[in-house]
Amino acid sequence: MWKFNSPTRHAFTIVELMVAVGIIIVLIGVLVPTFQAVSTNAKRVATDARFASISQGLESYNNEKALGGAYPPSRSDKQKLGNLQDYYIVNPFDANSLVEVPVMGANLLAFGLVGADRLGTAGFRDLGGDPGWWDNLTADDQGQTPGLYAIDQAGTQQSFEPIHPRYPSVGGSFVDQATQQSVQNLQDLLNNGTIDENALPNLVPMQAMPFFTDSWGRPILYYRASRGARLMVSERGTGNIGIYDQRDNFQFTGTSDLGSIGGMDFGPPLVNGFRSRIAQMDLSTPVNVTGTGGIDVATDERFDDSFARFILDRGITNRNAPVNRKSYLLISAGQDAVYGTQDDVTNWDRED
Repeated sequence: MWKFNSPTRHAFTIVELMVAVGIIIVLIGVLVPTFQAVSTNAKRVATDARFASISQGLESYNNEKALGGAYPPSRSDKQKLGNLQDYYIVNPFDANSLVEVPVMGANLLAFGLVGADRLGTAGFRDLGGDPGWWDNLTADDQGQTPGLYAIDQAGTQQSFEPIHPRYPSVGGSFVDQATQQSVQNLQDLLNNGTIDENALPNLVPMQAMPFFTDSWGRPILYYRASRGARLMVSERGTGNIGIYDQRDNFQFTGTSDLGSIGGMDFGPPLVNGFRSRIAQMDLSTPVNVTGTGGIDVATDERFDDSFARFILDRGITNRNAPVNRKSYLLISAGQDAVYGTQDDVTNWDRED
């Protein structure tokens, strides 16, 4: 009878296992940052595409003469100079015209391009003959002058159609479908885990106010330029109006004006009283930031982490001026969730 000897099987030694584990750890260390970088870059590209859609929508809105031939506002026109009540409007989701809620530029951008109720924009018009549109946005259809977002629920046809015209059409939008689907509100962000309940403002009605979100699920900030202004930015405590006003998104970014509001927590901790590096309007002591008196926003350390420094146009060397001084700013906080840092996505080429 023939006998065959089977080959001897050797188990891995501890040294061999440790080498294999070490190789795997090294590979993970190399590949994980690569995957993270690819994911981050993909989100930046997607956010850039969202910005392009919004920008195209803003131009279409601007060209719609029935909407006033201007970009949507980025603040209320309630006009209580020197008070953050400047940023309040009547609640467009409540038939009670006495209910007021703060509104940010990010919200008004969505109002202008998709509508407060996402059924098309009703624009920003005064309906009652009193100054301003801030009190004409209600959903009320019972008064003599129904609000801009009133729906005909009591008509003989039970049509449930908007009473006032919507643009570009009823149910239409000035942005593409993907960008339209990015519209969320603070309650949505709470539900999907982007923020927690401690981050929400105390004013519950504001939680329903819509805004566009970036690829990280956070609000896209919007600031409209005041084209006739002479200053670069509005000055803290003086009432001097600038081309841009940092307070237009103060509930999200915080502001150094009137008690140093910290802003909303989208992930970063509170640092020096603020969660955003653009919370500082300009300086603790008001100064003229048009470039007079030898002040240089680009190099003066007093402007570190300020709104003025962040939006400074570095291509203009003879005076301080903001970028996009005849149009608008769009800002995403980027991956780090902090507005005003190097990884922000903006609608201009930033130079740090």
